[in-house]
Amino acid sequence: MTASEILKKYWGFDEFRYPQAQIIETATFLKDSLVLMPTGGGKSVCYQIPALMQPGICLVVSPLIALMTDQVKALENKNIKAISLAGNIPYDELVRLLDNTLFGTYKFVYLSPERLRNELVLAYIKQLKINLIAVDEAHCISEWGHDFRPAYREIYRIRELHPQVPVMALTASATAQVAKDIYQNLQLRNAEVFSISFRRKNIGYWTQQTDDKFEGLCRHLENLKDAAIVYVGSRKDTVHTAQFLKKKGFTADFFHGGMAFQEKNEKLDQWMKGKIQIIVATNAFGMGIDKANVRLVAHLNIPDSIENYYQEAGRAGRDGKESRAVILYNDADKDRLYQQFLSALPTVDAVKLVYRKLCNYLQIGYGDCPETIFYLNFNKFCQLFELPLSLTLNCLKILDNQAVINLNLQGEKKTTIRFLWNTELLLDHAESNPRSGEIIKLVLRNYAGVFDDDIPIKMDLLSKKSRIPVEAILIELTKLDKQGVVKFEAINADISVLFIEPREDDYTINRIAAYIRQQLDNKTIKAKKIWNYVVETDKCKSRLISAYFGEKTKENCGICSFCQATKDQAHYSKNRLLIHENIIELLSEKPLSSKKIAQHLEIHENIALRMLKNLLLENLVKVNDKNQFELIERH
Repeated sequence: MTASEILKKYWGFDEFRYPQAQIIETATFLKDSLVLMPTGGGKSVCYQIPALMQPGICLVVSPLIALMTDQVKALENKNIKAISLAGNIPYDELVRLLDNTLFGTYKFVYLSPERLRNELVLAYIKQLKINLIAVDEAHCISEWGHDFRPAYREIYRIRELHPQVPVMALTASATAQVAKDIYQNLQLRNAEVFSISFRRKNIGYWTQQTDDKFEGLCRHLENLKDAAIVYVGSRKDTVHTAQFLKKKGFTADFFHGGMAFQEKNEKLDQWMKGKIQIIVATNAFGMGIDKANVRLVAHLNIPDSIENYYQEAGRAGRDGKESRAVILYNDADKDRLYQQFLSALPTVDAVKLVYRKLCNYLQIGYGDCPETIFYLNFNKFCQLFELPLSLTLNCLKILDNQAVINLNLQGEKKTTIRFLWNTELLLDHAESNPRSGEIIKLVLRNYAGVFDDDIPIKMDLLSKKSRIPVEAILIELTKLDKQGVVKFEAINADISVLFIEPREDDYTINRIAAYIRQQLDNKTIKAKKIWNYVVETDKCKSRLISAYFGEKTKENCGICSFCQATKDQAHYSKNRLLIHENIIELLSEKPLSSKKIAQHLEIHENIALRMLKNLLLENLVKVNDKNQFELIERH
């Protein structure tokens, strides 16, 4: 099939977006390529279609488990065979999956870069018939990128095994320095560089100072018929903000990394289908999600870099219709950004401390590297060792980034039981131990197969039927487990860890100390640049973002907060007397809020507020106890 026929069959589109067809053609001619394409530009199609046009497998290197999972699921939904070799898979399962790639009929194999440090994985890759090597999120290869991952520099090893196979590097956020690093470190050969404008002409970038962020958010959500994403800084804030929006009459829900996998999927499905309009989330939400009609992406906390903001804001307007990305900020945000964010950036000593506490907590001996996935409750871990939450999480992310551990932020909530004694012994035990005996009999009545396998059980169901509190059931089952009567496992975890390197304490961390220091410097610079972007009021926001990525343009966007303010000023100057008269006339009938005045006069609220401020100074109006403006009576 041709590229156009594949596009129609699997994606349902009649034509490519520019320059997808040219990128695909480059791959089919066995040439390397560097693709710099904005979020929502359709990068995955650029490597998936040429891979489908030819015999063999496309090897995709990707940094995020969630992103790989989403991509594999999307391909499987199209009846295209794909497999993920993420870094959190135990050794035995990895061997089985590698056998499947060798002897199965897969077209796409997704793997994390850390896998390329495994000689077994490389041995299998050597035997595969590969038609294309795709490097997604390629900015991770650069020390100047916003998410540097040293393991990306192992990708050259695939090239050594398959020197004739073309490499396609793709990223949505690369400065000129990062693009240069990608080209050099991936050893691209005479690569075609496709640099699509970072300017999203249909997105109006707004920064707005406000004393009341919730009120400011509601104003942006007014009359919004399509979907919205609201980003906040913590899991607690997702719940609090979603509750506030519900009370205001919006259909909203929260989403964060600590939720169980099933709960995440259910909420995402509701939002994708339009049953929930607004999703309030931490930055754990969004990667790999492609919803066309997002009209608003709002940030109530300042992101830590322009790169991250650009990616998150880019989830708006993917259908090409005019949309808005807004950052709401106040005077306290600068201190919050510099103190809270920068204080949570790990030092070498902080990483050493967290690594040592983690190993002790999980009982990892010096020199050991168990092939077991450990589940833990992050908050309890931090409370036990009195560790700051944000700093500790960032330390774990560095350990993950440097392939010391594999960190999975997907939650896991599971309770299983298996009876180790036969029925006769169990019933004898139940007679002499009435409390635990009641629970044993209840499990036997409600769950089949408990003598043969680890069976999932529902604690709330057992509690309801026995009228015994869940906590008391947990205590009894834990006792039975220690006595060898049952095998009982209750996991209530929000992170999991797989050790990649043996525990060697300071020696392990000293190896990555230079990286830790450099990242501290880089992130400090990026935090200052995002703050400067937020408070800049004299330049087009779209042009500021383009300039950050090295793209110069002289044309203002016309729809950002600066451009709107410029239009408001022009309108105000031209129609000042008329607006003055109309407001006086309106308020002669009844008191009104600035919002209602703007709606009546069909003008922007900023214009109404400017005129009202003048009327207040002239002592012609006053603000009543309902925060409405009313005329001052003249006698």
